[in-house]
Amino acid sequence: AAVLRAPDVEVADHALEDIRKTQPLLDNWISSLESAKAISRISPFYRWAEKEIGQQMQVATGMDYATRNLRVLTRRVDYLVRDEKPRPQLADLVGKIIIATELLEQTSDDFSVTQKARKYLQKIPASLDPKVFDPPLTTSESAVLLQIRPLYVDLAIAAGVEPARARVLLPKVD
Repeated sequence: AAVLRAPDVEVADHALEDIRKTQPLLDNWISSLESAKAISRISPFYRWAEKEIGQQMQVATGMDYATRNLRVLTRRVDYLVRDEKPRPQLADLVGKIIIATELLEQTSDDFSVTQKARKYLQKIPASLDPKVFDPPLTTSESAVLLQIRPLYVDLAIAAGVEPARARVLLPKVD
């Protein structure tokens, strides 16, 4: 979002490097949850945790997919900002995605935040319609917007929205 607001190729390059380093963290998170799930099935002392582990697995899987989409989005933004033109409309949209991601992050401490994340995410689709941008987006900017859409779907799924419902929430694109 900051790079779209105030283009800086060096910062964009660093963001791309940083996002590429996240995959091992996600893999470890999912692996830990799989181990916890196995233990909760076997041990009568941990059966109470099975539901929460399942909910966390849903978030972790959605965040894994979202992070993969974020890598593609970050590469597109890295390319886009090379013309050093600010794009505040796209920056505002990415800011909304950041807020949704921060809400999902809080679910690891308090799973009741999931409903808040879900409600917040349901407000975003109107912003994902290329027709609402004024001035209209260029082709390169539209490519960035279209890359945000699958990221949005992955975050919505992580928040517990059914995949088909998450896709239906998106405005149609010609």
